[in-house]
Amino acid sequence: MDVAITLPTAFTTALDLIDVYTEFLRPSPLPIFVSLISTAAHASQGFPAVEHSLLLRTLLRTLLSAGVPSSVENGFLTQEMMEEFYLPATANTSSMVDNTKVALCVGYLLRLLDKHEPLQKTVELEAAIQKGIKARKAKTSVGIGGRRGKMGAAELKEVDAWFTTAESLLNGIPSSFS
Repeated sequence: MDVAITLPTAFTTALDLIDVYTEFLRPSPLPIFVSLISTAAHASQGFPAVEHSLLLRTLLRTLLSAGVPSSVENGFLTQEMMEEFYLPATANTSSMVDNTKVALCVGYLLRLLDKHEPLQKTVELEAAIQKGIKARKAKTSVGIGGRRGKMGAAELKEVDAWFTTAESLLNGIPSSFS
C-alpha cells in the first residue's frame, strides 16, 4: 500500500485495467468468457461490484451497436438504463456467439443491479427483457450463412446451449423478484 501512495503513477487505474481486460476477454471462447464475467466468480474473489459493473458495461459497449451510452464510467446504472439501453439490445453482428455474450453480460448486469438496488417488477422491465430475447434470436437466425454456418456440429451445439442458458437466465429474472 505504501508503494501505491508513494508512486501512484506506477499503477494502472481501474478504468484502464478494465479496458485492457475487455480487449482480451471479448474474443475469448464462451466457457472462458462466462467463467470470467460471472457474478459468482467475482463475488468469491472479492471483486468490487462497481468494477464488475464497469467491466460488464465496457464489454457491452464493444459488443453492441450505437445507441448505448459511451461513457460507462460516469453515473450509476439504473433500472431505466437497463430497460432502455441494455435489455433490448442485440450484438453489432449477427454472430450467435456475440449475441450470447450480450445476453450473458446483460443478465449478470441485471443481477448485480438487483443485488445492490432491488429492481421493481414492472411491465416495462418484462417488456424490455422479452424484446431483447426475441431480437437476439431473430438476429442470430439471420446470421446462419455467416460464422454460424461455418461452425461444426459440436461447436454449434455448444453455442446453442450457451445461448439458451443465457436467455433463460434473463427469462427467470422477473420471477426472482420479491
